[in-house]
Amino acid sequence: MVKRHIKRLTAPVTWNLKRNDGKYVVCPFPSGHKKALSLPLLFLLRDIMKVARTATEVKEILHHQKVTVDNKRVNEMKYGVGLFDVVNIEALKKYYRVVLANDGVLDAVEIPENETAIKPLRVISKNMLAKGKLQITLLDGTCLLLQQKDAVNKNIAVGDTVVYNYVEKKISDVLKYDIGNYVNVIDGKNIGSCGVIESIKDNTIVLVTPDNKKIQTLTEYTMLVGKKQPVVKLQK
Repeated sequence: MVKRHIKRLTAPVTWNLKRNDGKYVVCPFPSGHKKALSLPLLFLLRDIMKVARTATEVKEILHHQKVTVDNKRVNEMKYGVGLFDVVNIEALKKYYRVVLANDGVLDAVEIPENETAIKPLRVISKNMLAKGKLQITLLDGTCLLLQQKDAVNKNIAVGDTVVYNYVEKKISDVLKYDIGNYVNVIDGKNIGSCGVIESIKDNTIVLVTPDNKKIQTLTEYTMLVGKKQPVVKLQK
């Protein structure tokens, strides 16, 4: 049975909730995203994007206006919206991407329309199937069935990031852990930081942030988001 609410004090710190504002909060419907990297659409529209003041107003928006997440119509305020998802309220003619702010909380940044169809997604698992098929599972729970013989697909490894166009349903690029590539820290004490890879040793990575600060963290706490520069807008 899916929980409808969770205690505010046990909610992920990435939600950036006021701890003294009620005992319970809405629990998002299960999605492919980790709970710490997703939040209910209610919070996103009301508390982050501030297009509504109350849950009732959010319900009205979802009922009367076309709201999409990754190009799919959504009308449930408990829908779990996750890292790098793209949200559009058609009436506003604006697009927003869910990102991690520098302080490690989930945020939304306005993005240009030409960026709305793509998402960087880390490869979580990879399985070889019969008849030359390759199945990969991505950070947001997406499962892709690919032809292994295709040049782009055969070099995909667990931990890589694929730049996925969810409108055209295809991979446009594969990012690997090479010196100089761009990463976003999505876990650990440095969550929200981003920068260029300076060195990689065993399971540890050193990155240099835009303000020239060096950060050392576990490779598994990071995610590739570009070659030299991020492929999508990460922060305001």
